[in-house]
Amino acid sequence: MKKRMHLKPKRKRLGIFILVPIILLILFILAFIRYISIKPLIISYSEMEANKLATLIINTAIKEENINEQGELYKISNNVINYDTKKMNDILSSLTTTIQNYFTAIENGRVDDIGKTILEKYNYNSLKKGAILYISLGYLTGSSFLANVGPKIPLKIRLIGNVKTDVKASISDYGLNNALLKIYIYIEVVTQSIIPFISNIQTTTIEYPLVLKIIEGDIPSYYVGNR
Repeated sequence: MKKRMHLKPKRKRLGIFILVPIILLILFILAFIRYISIKPLIISYSEMEANKLATLIINTAIKEENINEQGELYKISNNVINYDTKKMNDILSSLTTTIQNYFTAIENGRVDDIGKTILEKYNYNSLKKGAILYISLGYLTGSSFLANVGPKIPLKIRLIGNVKTDVKASISDYGLNNALLKIYIYIEVVTQSIIPFISNIQTTTIEYPLVLKIIEGDIPSYYVGNR
């Protein structure tokens, strides 16, 4: 009598080998769909964090320049604002270079060039990997129970184009029959926040006041000279 061959175990193994990749593929597709569905939340959060870091870098660069200790930078005469051109150009050039160098260091994970004190609110190990932080998908749901649930996504930031710096003046109504003259350094930084499959471009601006002056009476016209 011939023995019959039992093929069922082999068929089961073959079925498992086929089923497992299909299940994994389905789970991946579902996860990706979910990931895309919360894209607006991810973009909003990444933009907020990118602006926060950009503001920190700009303010740190301003502090390092000791602008208030540079002596007299401007004079107001006959409604014309005249600047010490050399001093202002040196300050703006130095500010631009410092801000760009800080961003380059962060992009390349060279955070030792910046220092732990400045970046004390960030995870130093993450920064060394070029990521300003890792976002948990569970955190984006807004639930405290899911805050640490799900994969962690690296958020990176890089500078787009050149840092823009300039000296500007504005005058506006202030109270009754008064005007407020504001002379300030204008700084604009355009950055790109990058996470897997998603990137976003945002602009951060800072107006650092050099002088705030209340003028009584009618609002005069002021002009910027020597620029």
